[in-house]
Amino acid sequence: MKRPDVPWVVCWSAEMLFDVRVCPWADNRAALWQPDLPGQGKAIFEDLHVVRARRAVWEWLCPICAEPTEEGHRWWFGKGKADLIREDGTSWAWATANAPTCRRCAETAEDACPHLVSGGWHPMPFPMPDAIVASRITQAKGITLLQGQSVVGPLYFTWRTLPKGVIHAG
Repeated sequence: MKRPDVPWVVCWSAEMLFDVRVCPWADNRAALWQPDLPGQGKAIFEDLHVVRARRAVWEWLCPICAEPTEEGHRWWFGKGKADLIREDGTSWAWATANAPTCRRCAETAEDACPHLVSGGWHPMPFPMPDAIVASRITQAKGITLLQGQSVVGPLYFTWRTLPKGVIHAG
């Protein structure tokens, strides 16, 4: 397998158009959608392609190479947030929209990603989440939703308690 220069889930400038469509990686619900045009335009490393990122979580695909990951062989960098609100108003202890990587890609990212290198982040085994939940968005750049309408945005792996090794970044 050839390692990509740009992770599979990174958004490209030609993909920065948004729409709402039924999404198979969101239980066939209405979801935020982007065209799938990887490699066209400029890579926007700070933005994840919403559909590829959602698919990576739904299907447990490595977000860098897009290959399936297997339980016990999944890696992550402990990045996420502690403020994802549940429908009952409480929050999860921890949530991440970042799918786990395969070991090879975790090692590559640890060495090659400036953000990870500068932050001192290192890969660790990915803990089995308590749930995978869909975020609901009511507004997005370039689309108009009806008042009160919401659609699926990113999917999140969530934990009731803070997973071991997480650096609490809020």
